[in-house]
Amino acid sequence: MAAPHVLGDLLAPDSEVFRACSNKNFLNNLKTEIRDRAYYRRPKDTDGLSFGLTPDDAVQDLENFGVIGARVAQIQNLPNRGLEVRTDPELAGHALLHSLPYKHENEKLAKDIAWELVKISRIVHNDSYYPPGHHLHAP
Repeated sequence: MAAPHVLGDLLAPDSEVFRACSNKNFLNNLKTEIRDRAYYRRPKDTDGLSFGLTPDDAVQDLENFGVIGARVAQIQNLPNRGLEVRTDPELAGHALLHSLPYKHENEKLAKDIAWELVKISRIVHNDSYYPPGHHLHAP
């Protein structure tokens, strides 16, 4: 059995976190709106939902279809949700959203929270984003 993931520090409420759109369906076809599936926790997300501390951190080593962002205070202040955004002590520039339910365990709650997260999020890049230093960056 794998060792439990060590929790990092809570992020400051005035910070923003960024999520890579690792699936083209995280944004609508016009790339003008975020879809709820961007915030579904999958079975492989055992430590929490992944975020970067910057857009560059969010897409590190990932093929992506854009980047979305949200303010930590807005995430952690969603009423009656108990969500926490913490640093990942095992990976610099990485943060994890804790206490998000798995969709396969409680579909209604997972969808409700995902839509609440969509409402407080913004699109940072609506197309693939590969900053300098990324293995897919084209000068």
